[in-house]
Amino acid sequence: MTQLTDRSPLYAQVAQEILNRIHRGDYTLGALLPTEHELCEAFGVSRVTIRGAMKELELRGIISRQPGVGTRVERTTPRDRFIHESSSVEDVLQFTQEMRFRQTSATLVSVNEETALAIGARASAKFLRIEGLRVVGGGETICHSTHFVPARFAAHATDFDGQKGSLAALLASRAGIEIDELDQSLEAINLDKDEAALLGVREDEAALATWRRYRGEGDVLLIATRSLFPKDRYSYSLRNRRERPAIERRAQRFAGRRG
Repeated sequence: MTQLTDRSPLYAQVAQEILNRIHRGDYTLGALLPTEHELCEAFGVSRVTIRGAMKELELRGIISRQPGVGTRVERTTPRDRFIHESSSVEDVLQFTQEMRFRQTSATLVSVNEETALAIGARASAKFLRIEGLRVVGGGETICHSTHFVPARFAAHATDFDGQKGSLAALLASRAGIEIDELDQSLEAINLDKDEAALLGVREDEAALATWRRYRGEGDVLLIATRSLFPKDRYSYSLRNRRERPAIERRAQRFAGRRG
């Protein structure tokens, strides 16, 4: 049976069970799913959880949603793309859990001004530049990634080839450093000839380029990574929660006690 995800959040478990029911024929192709309220009762979960499950299924192309009509089953197998939803450093570190790194090169370099600016380092600083492909399953390529490891940590990054999961987490463990901070940026680009050849797509194909910079205590840069995802192989979703002022939260708790 197709596995939509192996992540543990409750919304992902509900999404997987809905997909299982589609496979069993409980929800047929082209039919409308039960309403949010009905799904909440069926699974014994909150509306927030159901909406998270619906978003997961929609991103994978399993369902479509139309206001005033409902949620329709569009397909029985998910699209071949990776969905990355994050609200914490831990979410980002878990994202590559099922991806294997196929290393293609490792070179000690002095970074130019453009790369130094992207990394957050000084120009001409020494880095171990590691390049490779992220692959899954039978070898399908998801992205090309270039990792810049400061020379001081290079000895801990000599055998990344074949590793699964986060290289940043692996490097941090080897160096005895805890990742305290991650900042990332994303931009849409068109792949040049060499990038397209590495990823097995046409030159000038649309892609998402990401930079991720992992730092330890004292703002120490541990590793910076640039990844290239051709279109339709990756989707990114960020979940943020607005924090109300502490005084407002205290007032609400006090009002609750009085009630």
